[in-house]
Amino acid sequence: MKNSSTGSRRRALLERAADQAADEWVEHINRELLAEQRTPAGGWPGTVGEARTWSRPYALRLAGCPTAEELEFSAKRTYAHARGKWLKRAQPTRK
Repeated sequence: MKNSSTGSRRRALLERAADQAADEWVEHINRELLAEQRTPAGGWPGTVGEARTWSRPYALRLAGCPTAEELEFSAKRTYAHARGKWLKRAQPTRK
């Protein structure tokens, strides 16, 4: 069983990994839109499934061998961070 200090360090690593994955994911989508001469607008276009794909390599690199629970935590944090970053930058959609 992991002690509290080790668990806190792992969680911090997973949080950092998730935030890095989210930042890269948002930038990737922005580059795709720019290439299509489109402006980021409206709601976040990503899914939790995509967040799992984006977060996994970062979690593996920073946290070593994460458990399934840690990978899911990382994916959900990646999704939330990416969505929040997107919504701050995206233009509102027209009604």
